[in-house]
Amino acid sequence: MALEGELDIAKFCPDCKRPMPIKVCMSGAGYYIGQYCNRCGPYNRLSYNYYQTQEEAQKLLETGKWKPRDTNYHPGPMKVIKLKGRKKLNG
Repeated sequence: MALEGELDIAKFCPDCKRPMPIKVCMSGAGYYIGQYCNRCGPYNRLSYNYYQTQEEAQKLLETGKWKPRDTNYHPGPMKVIKLKGRKKLNG
């Protein structure tokens, strides 16, 4: 549970204990920056906004220029590295 002025960012899924990186996620409202467990599903929406395209959300995630739901938190740029044809974020 997050304190006032903090985002609730879990490193691991509380149910299955798998890693949950910050990434671009999709919902009926559009794309957002959040956390998604590959086994349990959506966990947390971190961005205040929804974005029309995955590319827009990914660019904002990589540059750190997205607006978080809590205005006291700013993530800064995320470093993107490729692993076996997939992207992994290091922050």
